[in-house]
Amino acid sequence: MSKTQSLRKIIAMLTVLTMVFVLSVSASAATNSTTTAYSLDGSKSVRVTSTLSGLTVGEEVTYLAKAADNSIAYVAQVTAAAASFQITYVADIDDVVNTTVKFAATTSQKTAASVVLDEIGVTLTDANYDVTGDGDVELSDYILDGSYVFTLVPDANKKVSALSYSLDGGTTIVPVLLSKVITGGAQSYFIVDADDLTVNYILYVTFDDAEPVAESSVTQAKGFGTPMLDAGADNNITTYAKVKPASGLSEDDYEYGILFGYAPADLVFTGSNDDWVGNTAGTISLGSGVKKFRALGKGVDGSFAVTLIDGGSGLLDGADAYYTRTYVVEDGDYLNATYGPAIATFIAE
Repeated sequence: MSKTQSLRKIIAMLTVLTMVFVLSVSASAATNSTTTAYSLDGSKSVRVTSTLSGLTVGEEVTYLAKAADNSIAYVAQVTAAAASFQITYVADIDDVVNTTVKFAATTSQKTAASVVLDEIGVTLTDANYDVTGDGDVELSDYILDGSYVFTLVPDANKKVSALSYSLDGGTTIVPVLLSKVITGGAQSYFIVDADDLTVNYILYVTFDDAEPVAESSVTQAKGFGTPMLDAGADNNITTYAKVKPASGLSEDDYEYGILFGYAPADLVFTGSNDDWVGNTAGTISLGSGVKKFRALGKGVDGSFAVTLIDGGSGLLDGADAYYTRTYVVEDGDYLNATYGPAIATFIAE
């Protein structure tokens, strides 16, 4: 078992958002993806939008956002009013970083947690969950908007394979669809109505083997490259892709996104690794150069998109062809990046 650690206190400022995890909590075939949008006008803000599609009207949807200090910044459940649901955050480029995922060493000992939830007068301990297999459950020390979050932490190359709960100390056990588990990076989350939490609540979690991924990869997705839209300051291009990190990597161990430039041959990391640190890096001028734009979120299946907006910079003035190339990098080793299998070409219509 890995050691139990309480989640840090909720932060009030959503401007340090790092990632949005979105998942339908019913048995539907809904899918989701996350788009990171940068303006080329030098703006210090970045927009992160998660879109859930394939919904049935009236279907319950849960979304959860994590902040730079790895705390849960926002969690809510809504009822879909249409077949597609969208949530958008605007964050400061300098504040946004990948969520830090904690992997503890496997041990036969488990730290007994005792979390007092003053809001409802209940104390939760490790007696409120039961784990089968290699993994652990972390208790949160707060309730947010009437919801409580259990963090499910599988050991390396493990996954959540079954979930159930009891409201009466184990007499009656209710199975839970795995579609109700929000997956983000190396850990997952199960959201409970705070009204259901009593000293008799027990969450049952089973961890099982997950198929290991030997190497990180990034592939193009449907709509890989789209034509430019509108004109002038509203010109924009979007690159769609999917990333699959190697097994055992935490969200802090890898990054993914796009390189942008005016010539396919320019779309490689050169120089030193230090040249490419940050959410944006590199130099671009009209007609030349290359610049990196890091994606700041992805869907549960690895889907992500990066949008570049002219913003009045003139860098997407429609007079040239524009090119993007997806990448994934492990441990900041940009010079040994893995690139997507194709380069997207954008020509003004």
